[in-house]
Amino acid sequence: MIDGIDLRHTGLFYYDYLLTLSSEVEIIWRSKWSLSTMFYTCIRYETFLVATLGLLHNFRLTPTSGPQQTVAR
Repeated sequence: MIDGIDLRHTGLFYYDYLLTLSSEVEIIWRSKWSLSTMFYTCIRYETFLVATLGLLHNFRLTPTSGPQQTVAR
């Protein structure tokens, strides 16, 4: 089950990503590739991948988490 704090942290992470994307494109993606730009890219997008997979994992539906159906007799 997803915790409200986890959702807020992930939301802040995505918000920060969107705020800094234009700077990242200008500084990182348009520069000559070096060891430091490769490290930055790996760390940045590995964190993005982990946050996304964690969010998807926490939103999975289980038989007990969905709406309950009742049958009138």
